[in-house]
Amino acid sequence: MKMQGENLIGPKDVAALLAVPVSWVYAQAEAGRLPSFKIGKYRRFDPQAIREWLEQQRGGVNGR
Repeated sequence: MKMQGENLIGPKDVAALLAVPVSWVYAQAEAGRLPSFKIGKYRRFDPQAIREWLEQQRGGVNGR
């Protein structure tokens, strides 16, 4: 597990990155459709995993 480099980000940061409501981020993460994990009661996101997820989404849209 690599611990150097980017820090984990929270739901508000992901919402700003994706230009969606924070409630959408929580709903997608809890449903397992957006990569995330919980640390205690806090939901956190790996920025690299979010970028990879976003690229997959773009590929799905363009591939239709």
